[in-house]
Amino acid sequence: MVTYSQVIHDNHEGGGLLLGRLIIDCNDVVVDDITVPNIEDQSGRFFFLRKGLAHQEKLKIRWLQSNGTCNYLGEWHTHPEAIPRPSNQDISNWKRILRETKFESGIYSL
Repeated sequence: MVTYSQVIHDNHEGGGLLLGRLIIDCNDVVVDDITVPNIEDQSGRFFFLRKGLAHQEKLKIRWLQSNGTCNYLGEWHTHPEAIPRPSNQDISNWKRILRETKFESGIYSL
């Protein structure tokens, strides 16, 4: 993720999915992997939009490789500020994800 830090004024935001596990019998969550920006994604200095199926496809592959233990945990993206604050768009997206994410047969579907 550090690779996508916006340290130069012209750097675009980067983002992707957080993939990992919920640990049984405790409240721990482990992030095992992430997806990173790809050619189909759209980004600018102040926005990042996942496009296409590359992120979903990696989630599916990791879920199959892990026998259903690696799942969608959330999303990440950079901000062009030293101490990032969620934008109104970030907050709207979090609410949408909570409303729309479905848990089916052990894999999250976006």
